[in-house]
Amino acid sequence: MGQPDINIIIISFSLVYLLLVGIIISIVLRAHKRKVEFLLEKQRAQLEFDAIIAHTRTEIQEQDFKNISWELHDNIGQLLSVAKMQLNMISKPQNSEDARILNESADLISEVLSQIRMLSRSLNHEYIVFNGLIRSIQTEVDRLNRLHFLNAVLEVNGEVTAIDPDREILLFRMVQEALSNVIKHARATVLKIVIHFGADQIDIIIEDNGIGIHQINQGSGIGISNLNSRADLLGAKVEFFEAQPHGTRVQIICPLISENLKH
Repeated sequence: MGQPDINIIIISFSLVYLLLVGIIISIVLRAHKRKVEFLLEKQRAQLEFDAIIAHTRTEIQEQDFKNISWELHDNIGQLLSVAKMQLNMISKPQNSEDARILNESADLISEVLSQIRMLSRSLNHEYIVFNGLIRSIQTEVDRLNRLHFLNAVLEVNGEVTAIDPDREILLFRMVQEALSNVIKHARATVLKIVIHFGADQIDIIIEDNGIGIHQINQGSGIGISNLNSRADLLGAKVEFFEAQPHGTRVQIICPLISENLKH
């Protein structure tokens, strides 16, 4: 066998070796690609599952709110109305002290009725859709002020834009949750809500003069979790900051573009 034949054999073996190496590399790369695609699909499926669970939980919660709203309005509200009517039917008091107690009792029942009606409306998503986000939040602000929990104000900037009803309800519930956290944990005396409508997003800032976010975090985990889960459904962001000189600032940044909710 001559030298040219040996060279041809070596070249042939080299080509076969390179071909085999190429095939092995191709198989490994394909297997790796399939593994990555499988992991990504698994992650996507988990995210979709989490979103469905969160959406279902929100729907159940909204139905619970509606049932409570009906119960407050139809049953407790009616009982208080009857009690007020019966007070008004009582014969003329014997002395000024009895008259004072009677009048104060009637006024108290009237105030409780008013608060129950306001609370009933805020729990019913149909009322929120009917009144819109701004009026619904203003009603919450008015309720906080009437109950003397703190001094609350609402400020709206930018051109108010119509929002999809489902997104509107979730945004309102997020504001409610933030306000609830302030009342329960912040020990604040002043609360300011600023809503800014931009070209493609809405920014909502809830700021108080309370004890600050670090202390609040110790006792309001569920409230913050609810805020984050609703934000995920909206494709929104929730951020928490220390307010100056003290207190907490919650910022909700939500796209206005009519994207479908994650469900």
